[in-house]
Amino acid sequence: MLSGMRKRFNSLTINLLAFYILSVIILMGSFLALTYFVNTNQAYRSIERTLELGPGYLEGTNRKEIDLPSIPGNITARQVLSQFKEFEAQGFLATVTPDGSAGFIFEGDDDTGPVTVYGLHFPGTFVNYFGGGLFERVFYYYEIEEYGDILLVASVDQASLQMLASVQSSFRQVMHLSPLLLLMALVFGWYVTRQTVSPLASIARTAENISERNLGYRVEYYSDDEIGSLASSFNRMADRLEKAFASQRHFISDAAHELRTPLASMKTAVSYALTRPRKEEYDQQLLVNLYQRMETMERLINDLLKQAKIDEDGSTSGKLVNISTLVDTAAEAFEPLFEERGITFNHQSENDLYVKGDQKLLLRLLSNLLDNAAKNTPEGGQVSLHAFKREKQVVINVSDTGCGIAPEHIGKIFNRFYRVSSSRPSETGFGLGLSICHSIVNQHQGNIEVESEPGKGSTFIVTLPAGKNE
Repeated sequence: MLSGMRKRFNSLTINLLAFYILSVIILMGSFLALTYFVNTNQAYRSIERTLELGPGYLEGTNRKEIDLPSIPGNITARQVLSQFKEFEAQGFLATVTPDGSAGFIFEGDDDTGPVTVYGLHFPGTFVNYFGGGLFERVFYYYEIEEYGDILLVASVDQASLQMLASVQSSFRQVMHLSPLLLLMALVFGWYVTRQTVSPLASIARTAENISERNLGYRVEYYSDDEIGSLASSFNRMADRLEKAFASQRHFISDAAHELRTPLASMKTAVSYALTRPRKEEYDQQLLVNLYQRMETMERLINDLLKQAKIDEDGSTSGKLVNISTLVDTAAEAFEPLFEERGITFNHQSENDLYVKGDQKLLLRLLSNLLDNAAKNTPEGGQVSLHAFKREKQVVINVSDTGCGIAPEHIGKIFNRFYRVSSSRPSETGFGLGLSICHSIVNQHQGNIEVESEPGKGSTFIVTLPAGKNE
């Protein structure tokens, strides 16, 4: 149970959801904090632009008989709002003293009693009041022990205070709504996460259902995003696996069939010989036939082993191979055969043609193509081997004037054990030669194709990536 819960909490869905919620919290918190900081500072700056500080005289204090203390010049709006007290009764009486000074007399509170301030120290406040406009000022005071009967009074613009209060109120409202916003983010995040993870879960289920006996499952998800690309790649991989397993099954079936035929022939010959009287001449012929069948089986087994080895290796050593030299070597080996069969053979190769690969396999490629041409070209025909460089590729052409290949066979001739009737029926092979050629070319990251016209001959075209001779 604990392992199941641990697995559930370690799932990609939970991890993505947690990451999404954490990201939303960080982004939303950072945005709110930054917005609150900027707006609050703006409101405080607005307060400080209209802030006025001056003395306030308690009742019975004669300002002419008291030395006016110095007013601190470094008091900020934050200090006024946090450390000063607001007059409980903002009602005041505008008055003019006998010496002609304009002033306000505040009712004050129980601690201070009436307090008088003069326009000399609050010019902006009094201009605003006597100017006939809307008077919106809030007064605060601070008791300083050294001042005696004098208070430090601050006049603050009410509109700036309302701006600050609005910012703080909005922030509190957002904080109250934050649980709802987080819940909405959780629901949306869960939906987005499920939409993201569900295709991956589908791919996982499909992968679990695929086995060597059931390779037909595919992911049914189509999209242009990265997950859609993953699903397409998975389906292509499944297609390759299905083809590989089918090819393996066909290979085993065809190999068994090819081996069974000479074995059945040998068994029949031996069984027939056992039922007849012993004759030296007949026994000699039987041994010759058995030897020929064993040679056939040996060649088949060698071809099968070669095909399996090429498929197993998968990649070449990457050494530079001079194709020009290989062409000369292969031509020299096959010239006697073509001459014996009355076939005109010519070869030509550009100098210094290099590819990265395995020299023995590339020589086997040329040998198989020339052997195939020899089997399918009648006496008096022509076979040519040409190698040249085209852009960044080495091209090898093997052409013959033999019987050609019908269009319905073109797409199948590189399949294992696939055979087309030869001009020399007695020399029909096992159908592995061209398959081996195809495997060798693929192993060298190249391409092989055939152009053919029945009755006129065929041309096999091999293209390999050109290597650079350092």
